Amino acid sequence: MLKRIKITFLLVFCASALLAASYDEKAGEAFNSGLACVRSNDFRSAMRAFRQATQYDASFAAAYLNIAACHERLGEFAKARPFYEKALKLDGDNANFAFIYAGALFRHGEVFEGKKYLERAVYADPANPDYVYELGVMCLCLTQKVEAAKCFRAAGDVS
Repeated sequence: MLKRIKITFLLVFCASALLAASYDEKAGEAFNSGLACVRSNDFRSAMRAFRQATQYDASFAAAYLNIAACHERLGEFAKARPFYEKALKLDGDNANFAFIYAGALFRHGEVFEGKKYLERAVYADPANPDYVYELGVMCLCLTQKVEAAKCFRAAGDVS
């Protein structure tokens, strides 16, 4: 489970680096500075850089997502939550954002709420076996065994 969490955070930061190229140059520079801080495990400095990126471009969804991820890495999920939600509000069709937020909710015991966001991710990208499999895991945690079995079968069919 810890390995999966680390991989998820790495995916957040790597995927976000690709998105940075499409935003204002100064926002992109600040964002890339934040990514460098993340690689050094300096999450407070990373948050400052990501916040600076949002000052240059208030619609920079990936920056908000990374602020949330940094808060979560620092054990501040209550502070992370509004940033996850802001990222999703700005880029509501982004299945990966919904998947990441679902995982955060799951890690913090909010399985039912996490399932809603995971369903959103699966709806947006039904061909992603990771999304479908994780939805099965959440269903199993909620003792929704029939639904979980369907998800596990579907994940096998997709991959």
